[in-house]
Amino acid sequence: MKSKNLICLFLIYFIPFIFSSCCNCEDQNYQIIYTGLELTTWDTRGFENTKILDSIPKDTFGLSILLSNETSKVTDIKTKLKTNFGFTAAYAVVDCFCDPGIIIKDPINSIIIKVKNSETNEIIDVTTNFSSYGDKTIEELLDNFEDNFEDNFNLDLIKFDNIPNSSIFKVIVTLDSGIEFIKETEIILFK
Repeated sequence: MKSKNLICLFLIYFIPFIFSSCCNCEDQNYQIIYTGLELTTWDTRGFENTKILDSIPKDTFGLSILLSNETSKVTDIKTKLKTNFGFTAAYAVVDCFCDPGIIIKDPINSIIIKVKNSETNEIIDVTTNFSSYGDKTIEELLDNFEDNFEDNFNLDLIKFDNIPNSSIFKVIVTLDSGIEFIKETEIILFK
C-alpha cells in the first residue's frame, strides 16, 4: 500500500515536468529591402492578359508594378517556458507556435502614376485613374500594405477621359526614406 501511495505521490509531482518543456522558437523574420522597379503593360481583353503589341482600347489597358527586392533571413532564438503555481505547466505543445514575419526596412510611402501626351508633352497625374482587380485604389492598397505584403501591383485603367491617345506612363514609387524608383512605359497608342 505504501508503494502505491509513493508512486501516486511521485506521479502527481513529476507528471507536469514530464509533459512540459521549453519551446525553442526560431523566429523566422524576413527583412525586405526594395532595390528597383519594373513595369509591364497589358492588354486585358480576353481570358488572359497579353503584352501590348499594337494599339488597344483605353478600357483594356492594364499596368503591373513590380518592386524588386533583396530578402534576408533575420533569426532570433527565444526560449519560452511557462510556469503556474510552482509547477511547470504543459503549455509547450499549445503555446509554441513560431510565426514568421516580414520586416520591411524602408516601406512604400506612395505610388504616383503620371501620363505624358507624347504629341504635346503635357503631363497629368492619373494615379486615381487606376484600381486593382478588387476595385481598390492605390491609396487603399498602400493602407493595407503592412498587413498584406505584396511586391507586385496589378492595376487597371478605369477612368479614361483625360488619357491621351498617344501616352507614356511614368510610375514613381517613393519609400519612407525618400528614395524614389522611377520607370516609364514605351509609347502606348490607344484606339
